[in-house]
Amino acid sequence: MGNKKDIIGVFGAWLYEQNSIGLLQALQEKAKENNCYVVGFNFSTDSSITQDEVVAGVRLVELSSFCNLSALVILTENLKNELIFSRLSKLAKEKGIPIFVIDRSVDGCYGIFMEYGDGFEKMVRHVVEYHGCKRINMVAGFRGNEFSDERIKVYKKVLAENNIPFEDERLGYGDFWDRPTREVMEGFFESELEFPEAIICANDSMAITVCEMLHARGYSVPNDVIVTGFDGIPYGKSHIPVLSTCEPDYEAECQIIIDELFKWKEEGKCNPCTKTVTFKMVPNQSCGCNQADTYDWNNKIEEMNSSLIDGNWHIHEMGRMVTELLDKENLWDIGVLLPKRFHLWKDQLYSVCLNAEVFPEYENEKDKSVLLVNGIKGEFENRRASKKFSTTRFHPYFDELVNGDNNINWMLVRLINSRNKDFGYIIEGYPDVTERGVRRCDELSMFLSSSVSAIINNHKLSTLNKSLATANIEIEQMSTHDYLTGIYNRRGFLQKVSNTIKCKENNGKHLYFMSIDMDGLKTINDNYGHAEGDFAIQAMATAIKETIGSKGFYARYGGDEFAATLISDEEFNFENDIEIIRGRIEDNIKNIAGADQKPYYIGASLGVCDAIIDRNIILDEVIKVADKNMYEDKQIRKKQRQ
Repeated sequence: MGNKKDIIGVFGAWLYEQNSIGLLQALQEKAKENNCYVVGFNFSTDSSITQDEVVAGVRLVELSSFCNLSALVILTENLKNELIFSRLSKLAKEKGIPIFVIDRSVDGCYGIFMEYGDGFEKMVRHVVEYHGCKRINMVAGFRGNEFSDERIKVYKKVLAENNIPFEDERLGYGDFWDRPTREVMEGFFESELEFPEAIICANDSMAITVCEMLHARGYSVPNDVIVTGFDGIPYGKSHIPVLSTCEPDYEAECQIIIDELFKWKEEGKCNPCTKTVTFKMVPNQSCGCNQADTYDWNNKIEEMNSSLIDGNWHIHEMGRMVTELLDKENLWDIGVLLPKRFHLWKDQLYSVCLNAEVFPEYENEKDKSVLLVNGIKGEFENRRASKKFSTTRFHPYFDELVNGDNNINWMLVRLINSRNKDFGYIIEGYPDVTERGVRRCDELSMFLSSSVSAIINNHKLSTLNKSLATANIEIEQMSTHDYLTGIYNRRGFLQKVSNTIKCKENNGKHLYFMSIDMDGLKTINDNYGHAEGDFAIQAMATAIKETIGSKGFYARYGGDEFAATLISDEEFNFENDIEIIRGRIEDNIKNIAGADQKPYYIGASLGVCDAIIDRNIILDEVIKVADKNMYEDKQIRKKQRQ
């Protein structure tokens, strides 16, 4: 095998995001050139929204401690949890290894900072001093955000140095994503100021939206208006016109990590320092430079098509697996089913490691793990008891995989868990870093988490059925409540409403039945992943619960459908108050920790029916009216958005 490779652990949330993928790709290449190896630890959340997620995050840190890491890299832009951060710092200190923190200054750590301001200034000067623009609008990020404020400061500075007065109406806050950017652009279109010659955006995503809106209004980019972005995401290269932007110098960033790692090896101690990395300006078609189309469209289309096919096939196969496992009570069934789908992982490493204690026969062996399935290049192993190994080992064949000649050049680790219940973890290894590969690992983790949770619950139900009193309580709870949100499901809700109507004490009272349908859940799932979709569903359930309070009941029917009731002696004019209810729900969503940081909107369409509780009330008719009103509300809101 030769000399053992130095292993670099990279820690971050949502590692499939563009900035993380760029760094991982560069680091994997540098590692391969320097006899090093990269293992990524992918967290499911960026901050401590709940204690459950903190527990899961700490477990991932514990796993990393068994990998014999030579260095830690923390991507602080999307991993902000202080407890997890402190655990990683403690781990590095205990092992005496360097820890590299991206875009954050921490005592005892190497700090690597991107020169965002310097890079953005290059682009602003290019627009003002090279293209000679005088009327320049800017779409900034979040109001009060340090990265956004820095770019606004640069924008004003360059204007002032070129004797161009700053005008408030030419600055808008697009919050780094699509919907707010559209609102900013509508303001620019309606402004009485002379239309801009150029629109400078604080990131590429907003620049793409700006181009789309200009095109829809009949403007040509760059002939009528120059548009520039910042951060160099791949989508900007395949956009028409190709975006002018600034790209992070990930190669230089990773070279610092490799150089300091080798210096540590030579000196035997860490010497933390601060390093800065610049952005590279890439003028292109959207500012009028590089008009020749040199982009390899055939390769990009082939890549996108391949990713789409892989995504559809992977989801389809995982869905089939979950369906087959829904009624199973034995975790070994996962080990039987997964190898049947080996064609999905023919060019990568694929391992499923479960905690021994989740198996009924090993429930007292908390110091052991079970390698349930292990495959590489299409060849799978599934031996039972012989695959138990100590929890202080990351993987039974870890050293051989890292140092062997197998074309597995990096690994990705993701937990298998349900809230604070830790079932185990998956390890996937690939020849190269790709966005699709990281997303695939996320998908498999979610499907396996659901399957393992379902099998364990099935086993519990089977066991509980033998114990009458305890079993009946738990079965009733599971059959009447939604697993994801904890509120009633359709069955439990309708049963509760029916009992309420039959209660003599409620005779003559008003029953207000609400049909609630989330807006855009599919878009959230498609663009940000099912973990974000689950967050949106849970946020909506919490908001409805807070809005209704103790005066009624609420439920998730499934998917994006919710319902709620209010029982009252008073008569309300819900036709006029529907926006007030919607506003209260949206306000309650905003109060949920982390919701205001999400790059998507969480809202709902509402329909209400008011009926008097008496012997003539027909619940089905009430529900039909509420549903009809909800669909009308959805159509009205859809037209308003259009």
